[in-house]
Amino acid sequence: MRGLIIITLFWYIAFCNGATITAVSCSLLDVSNSVANASQGDTIIVPSGNATWTDEIRVSYKSIRIIFAEIGQTTITRDTTGSNSKRALFFLMDTTNTCYLSGATWRTVNPATFGIIGWGTAGPFKQQSIARFTRLKVIYTPSGAGISASGSRGITISGAYGVIDHCWLESTNASGGQMITIDTDNNASTSNTWHTVQSLGDTNCVCIEDCVFSGFAPNDGAIDMYVGMKATVRYFISTNTNFGTHGYDSSIRSSKSLECYMGQIYNTGTQAAPGYAFKLRGGTGVFWSNTVINISGTGIGSGLTHQYYRADTNCISLDTCPSICNGSSLEDGNFDSYGYPGLDQSGRGSFSVSSTWKSGAASYATNDYEALEPVYQWNNTIDGTNWLQSVTLNPGQDTNYVVNPTRLIQPNRDYYDNIARPGYAPLSYPHPLVVAQDGNNTPRTSRIRGISLMAR
Repeated sequence: MRGLIIITLFWYIAFCNGATITAVSCSLLDVSNSVANASQGDTIIVPSGNATWTDEIRVSYKSIRIIFAEIGQTTITRDTTGSNSKRALFFLMDTTNTCYLSGATWRTVNPATFGIIGWGTAGPFKQQSIARFTRLKVIYTPSGAGISASGSRGITISGAYGVIDHCWLESTNASGGQMITIDTDNNASTSNTWHTVQSLGDTNCVCIEDCVFSGFAPNDGAIDMYVGMKATVRYFISTNTNFGTHGYDSSIRSSKSLECYMGQIYNTGTQAAPGYAFKLRGGTGVFWSNTVINISGTGIGSGLTHQYYRADTNCISLDTCPSICNGSSLEDGNFDSYGYPGLDQSGRGSFSVSSTWKSGAASYATNDYEALEPVYQWNNTIDGTNWLQSVTLNPGQDTNYVVNPTRLIQPNRDYYDNIARPGYAPLSYPHPLVVAQDGNNTPRTSRIRGISLMAR
């Protein structure tokens, strides 16, 4: 309740005195002019139509709302050929800013390295930032002839929190890319979540709810996460793709936590099999009441799998591992000869405020290292059968691994199956920001059904 009150007040203060501006059209020039003319708290209404944007519109430190016509009535096609890094629309935020974007179908001609649309901060980390994207469709696969989707992204969030709801994310071929990327800011200050107490079930996360993830093939996943970021994915429908995180192995630090629940995950068997529904390469989380259905074959055979690349002798050459977890790397806990616990591995939480980590010690006392924070899963099924978590070897790993990752990530210590996390309470549903803006009158099932119909 306290979170709802704070967010409602924040939103009311931001927009209570704002004006309404109607853009002349949905063209790049007309929307850009409307953004330039908007003041704090204003709302921009964009009429229906189709337009190609050849440059990025950046909304810098303005709390404004941009409302496009619904999916099917407006299509914005990003064509920044020659600069894959430019987005179509990006909200640059600070602790006093909020943003709102709704409507339209968003596409791209060339790969969108930093997403077609997004919000974020330049740093340092602004977890107080409040953003919302709602009722829009994003197809991240480039439409240009013969152009690969490798490295392309639909929505990117950088070093800030918020909510994505009632959205449709889609890929149209098997050449790669991610639907939603949850990343750090310019100076990676989001790693601070590993050094401050963090909770599950609160608004300090990127919350994705009532969304549809329509994958042609798994590619690089429905979501991916980096450097200390936290996410909640709930009440969703996913087809032919999966959900994962990046670890300390190929990033400055691992993502911090992932909560996934009440999802419907389907594999049609028409393309390469997703293999797993969820993958953690570090941090903690909860996974509950997710239903996996293989419509054809057994393409999703694993519910939740854990990996830790730093146990791999090939990690440095194949990835960007800064070191190997072998019992002597100073960043690891080194409670035993294998190096356990590895820095940011699955089942670990935050350091204590008084921790002496990085002091150069060969090993650490239990209370001086990252807290044990196991991963819990319960009430999840694959084709009607309860699934168990697993620990798998890393891509490219040979038989000369330094430490078998199953020695680092163990059941009934680092993760628990078919047991609810003690004391856990999920974030109130719908997200407090959605309640503050839309109320709480529509049943969840019709919300998902509605966005599915609108996006088709």
